[in-house]
Amino acid sequence: MRTLPEHLLLACADPGTGEIRRPDFFDRVLSGAVLAELQLCGAITVEDLRITELRPVTLGEAVLDSLSGQLVTHIRSGQPDTGQARLVGPRESLEALRPELPRGVVARLAAGFRIGIAASLTKLTLEGWIRSWPHFRDIEKRYLEAMETRGLLRAHRRRVLGLVPRTTWYVVSPDDARRSVAEITDAIRTVVYGTGPGAPSPRAVCVVALTGAAGLAARMYPGREYRDLLDRIERITEDHPIGAAVAAVRNFDEQARKAD
Repeated sequence: MRTLPEHLLLACADPGTGEIRRPDFFDRVLSGAVLAELQLCGAITVEDLRITELRPVTLGEAVLDSLSGQLVTHIRSGQPDTGQARLVGPRESLEALRPELPRGVVARLAAGFRIGIAASLTKLTLEGWIRSWPHFRDIEKRYLEAMETRGLLRAHRRRVLGLVPRTTWYVVSPDDARRSVAEITDAIRTVVYGTGPGAPSPRAVCVVALTGAAGLAARMYPGREYRDLLDRIERITEDHPIGAAVAAVRNFDEQARKAD
C-alpha cells in the first residue's frame, strides 16, 4: 500500500509525458500528508489542532519512518519518561524532570533550556508544525529521491546554461500514476457522493482533504461543470484539521510570494 505522500506525488504525473508536475508549495502538502499518515496509523493523536499523544511506529516506508523517529526524538527529549503516550506542556515537563537534572548551574540551565524547547512543541499547532518544523524543510527532495531508489520515479538531471543544476522527475511506470489517480477518484466518489456501502473511511477523507488542499482537485476536474464538486471538496478540506492546516499554510506562502 502506498502512503499518502507517495500517492499524492504519483498523482502529480502528467498523463501524457509522465513528468511529475507538483503544484506550488508542494512541500507543505507532503508535510501534512506525513502527519495524516502518522495519525491514521495511531502514531500521533491530534486534539484541538495540536499533537497531544505520541507513539513510536515503524511502517516500512523509509522517509516516513525517519520523520516519525525524528518527531519522537524532538518531543520526547523534553518529556517525562512515564511510558505514557500523553504529552504534557513545558511547565509540567520541567517539574517532573527536575529531580533528574544534572548537577552544576551551567549543566542544569542547559538541560532546562532543552526541556523547555522540546516540551514547548506540544503547544505548536498543526500549521506551526507544517510551517516551521526543521525536518520538513527538505521533505520534497527526500521523497523524490527515496521514490527514485525504490524504482517508482526516475530523474533527468542536467545543468541549465552549463551552470544551474536542474532535475526533472518522471514516473517509471505510468500504471503507478494511474492507480494513484484512480484511488483518489474512488475516495472522492465515496466521500463526496457516498457511493460506498458504509461511511467513508478516515483514510478516504484524508485523501480528499489533502487533494483539495494541494490544488490537485482543480487539476483533475477542470471546467465549470465541476464547480459544485470542487466546492464540496473545498468544504471537506476546511473541515479536516490537517487538510485545513495545509491549505492555510499554502495560502500564506502564496500571499507572501505576491507581497515580494
